[in-house]
Amino acid sequence: MVLYRLFITDITDYGNQRCIAGWDVGRGKMIRPEPAPGSFWPVGAVGPHAQFELGALVEFDACVPKTPTGYPHQTEDRVVTGASRRLRILTTSERRQILDETLSANLDDLYEGNLQVENRRGFVPLGVNCRSLGAVEVAAAEVRIFEDTDWGKKRLRCQMQHGGSMIMPTVTSTLIRQRYRDEGIMAVLRQLAPARTLHLRVGLARAFPQKPDRCYIQVNDIFPI
Repeated sequence: MVLYRLFITDITDYGNQRCIAGWDVGRGKMIRPEPAPGSFWPVGAVGPHAQFELGALVEFDACVPKTPTGYPHQTEDRVVTGASRRLRILTTSERRQILDETLSANLDDLYEGNLQVENRRGFVPLGVNCRSLGAVEVAAAEVRIFEDTDWGKKRLRCQMQHGGSMIMPTVTSTLIRQRYRDEGIMAVLRQLAPARTLHLRVGLARAFPQKPDRCYIQVNDIFPI
């Protein structure tokens, strides 16, 4: 077991479950704490009086999964071996400082040249030993958040440029999706509208049966700067 102290940066919406990720302030890298290898947390584990909250500093013992979870996710996957201890909520200036530490210059830098694009969907092949979590900052004018209905149901997407290609990853942020469900797309756009720069928390979804060899890029959160 190893002690981790994590600043929670990403809380991803998977229906009635949540994926948690944060910056390991001692080791200077992203970590994905899990209750079991490759598993998500119940909704009740997230919130003001729960184990995890966006912006909180938490501490826990964890280990590398004994059952391999597969790269690229295995780079950050850690299984929590006991109760997590919530230390405090960081101040705005503390959050800004740590978020800056999580940044990569661009998506190529973040995924170490392994990001591929097909049909406007970015992905990293399953099994590639690289990062699966990180962040980039882009000019707000170069990003379009929109409501997509092309796949049989409404979902938020983030249109952005990657090299010479356009990609449209799904927005999986728990807070943004909740605002979208409660108030609609215009409320989401108003929240982001004043910003000149957007801090994009970026991750990879795990491979799924229809595409078992691909981990698609997703936007885990968007912070206006």
